[in-house]
Amino acid sequence: SWASFMGSSPRGFPFLTEESPVSVELERALRKHTFEVTRESFQLESVYKFYKSSTYATTLTAFKVKSMSFDLLLSLAIMAYLLLLHLFLQYRSVGEFIKSLKPKKE
Repeated sequence: SWASFMGSSPRGFPFLTEESPVSVELERALRKHTFEVTRESFQLESVYKFYKSSTYATTLTAFKVKSMSFDLLLSLAIMAYLLLLHLFLQYRSVGEFIKSLKPKKE
């Protein structure tokens, strides 16, 4: 089926050549269901440089990293630090801060 074929074939721009399996199968399917199929080449004009792969034997390397609990703990520590810094700069002393928390008597 198309889903399994597309899932097992590289479809990224650097891997698509005129003889790539995706291009060949797509052209074959279009020829089966339409009257006229032509292939046209064009240059992609972009500020980015795309490199073509000479073979499909590319590897993807993945590493096991620490869990996100470290990131969460670090984020909480940074937020607590920033909150304390804000309170210190806002009230300059603990006494003023405690006074600001108490309800004012009229």
